[in-house]
Amino acid sequence: MDTREFTIVGSYGLASITVKFIGPTNYRSSRYKATCQAGTITMPADYSLDATGNAKKVAMALAKKVDWQGVYHMGYLPESEKSYWVFVLEVPK
Repeated sequence: MDTREFTIVGSYGLASITVKFIGPTNYRSSRYKATCQAGTITMPADYSLDATGNAKKVAMALAKKVDWQGVYHMGYLPESEKSYWVFVLEVPK
């Protein structure tokens, strides 16, 4: 691995939230599930929002529930076709 591509500058115990889209079943509508080290929350899809808007909504609901305040950076896993999002809490300088 080329070290110019990836450098760890310290270990901060970063807080991250992962959001997964859960498709509808015969009994439930579409849902979004946010998970972090401190807990989890599942919310029904808000059809007035797009997929990313729903992911942000459930991630911020979980952040509030576990009292993780701060600035988050969002991304998604490309191989998942945008059905998994990751939110990482910014580390203060």
